Amino acid sequence: MKSFKNTTFGLVLFFLFVFTSAVAQERYAKTRSAKAIAEQQTRFEAEQLELDAKEVKSLGKINLMYTRQLRILQKQAPNQNNKNEIEALKRSHSLKIKSLISSEKYQEYLALKKEKEEKEAQKDN
Repeated sequence: MKSFKNTTFGLVLFFLFVFTSAVAQERYAKTRSAKAIAEQQTRFEAEQLELDAKEVKSLGKINLMYTRQLRILQKQAPNQNNKNEIEALKRSHSLKIKSLISSEKYQEYLALKKEKEEKEAQKDN
């Protein structure tokens, strides 16, 4: 019986720890600056797409501008117009990246983007 109580107590502590860690990570993601998010995104994309220094610099500027504009839109009350603006911003961001990199690298970028969206969809479910 004592073993059962200890096991139960251990499991409760474990789940409590996992839950608080998840909440802390979610809060951290929402409070990070647009610049920090853009820098992380740029580092990841530059590494995955094997971009040169000039492309990385331009991509960083594009990502920072996108992240700042997205943050502004996300702070507004959600409505259909807001959703349309966010989708337009995403399309604009993608087109700017398309004009920056080769078509081969752009296809790799689209694959990365699709993979990220699928992971986010799984996380939301």
